Amino acid sequence: MLKTYELIKMLTPKLGEEEAKELVSFVEESKEDVATKADLENQSRVLKADLENQSRAIKTDLENQSRAIKTDLENQLRVFKAEFEKQIQTVKIDLIKWFFGFWITLLIAIILKGWL
Repeated sequence: MLKTYELIKMLTPKLGEEEAKELVSFVEESKEDVATKADLENQSRVLKADLENQSRAIKTDLENQSRAIKTDLENQLRVFKAEFEKQIQTVKIDLIKWFFGFWITLLIAIILKGWL
């Protein structure tokens, strides 16, 4: 790697001494802001771990929501079934009443026809 003095010496013929010193100074100051491969790999690992944690949290939340929805649907189905069975029982009772009403009316008609 080139030393600072060597770099300035190489750039001086093309840029001039003052501009070469400023360019080298700028590059030296900018080195602190540059991310290294290790920094990027470390940041990548941190982001990957964070993404995996968020993914697990979302999966858990979805599983809990699906269980809650399933429970709610099962409860609604039980309520609907109970109401439906109650309505069927009501219809059965009404049909039996009508059957007896027609049967008694038919018996009365037969008895009256036999006496007349």
